[in-house]
Amino acid sequence: QINWFFIFAISFLCFVGLVMIYSATIGDQSHIFLSHVYKIIFGFIIMIFISLFDIDFWKKNAYLLYFLGIILLFWASFYGYVGKGARRWINIFGFNFQPSEIMKIFIILSLAKFFDEKKIQEPRDYLFIFVPIILVVIPFSLILSQPDLGTAMLILFVSIVIFFIFGINWKFFGVLGVFSLI
Repeated sequence: QINWFFIFAISFLCFVGLVMIYSATIGDQSHIFLSHVYKIIFGFIIMIFISLFDIDFWKKNAYLLYFLGIILLFWASFYGYVGKGARRWINIFGFNFQPSEIMKIFIILSLAKFFDEKKIQEPRDYLFIFVPIILVVIPFSLILSQPDLGTAMLILFVSIVIFFIFGINWKFFGVLGVFSLI
């Protein structure tokens, strides 16, 4: 079932971006415009490919995808392509990508799966919160070591929002913050 509103919104944003890039790069730098056209086409192909899978597929394989993301982060940290002073890219068939970008999606999937399966009913259930905290800390630390502070903070922020949506009390984060300073 295709959501045409989202397809239209994505297409419109891509079009506006292309118009701006075209107007900024007209002349000698037209290769930048063509590069963005190729990236948009590639993005649409990926979007269509991902939409072919049922939501249960993503839910069932959330932890496997998370583990794959961690492996890619380790690979990028030690064997990745160095660019702009950081080792955070992986080169596959001439295409450079950052595993931290797909890790954003994988962390959301894995936290959603965990919180869907585990419900906190009593105060002693808060001990199980350390599992998703570890799920967040591992990629956060790896991305921070690359160094990519912006992506690491974004993953931390999105994860905290997911914790709040699940119903974790803000006092829990206050206590956790105090212990992390010690």
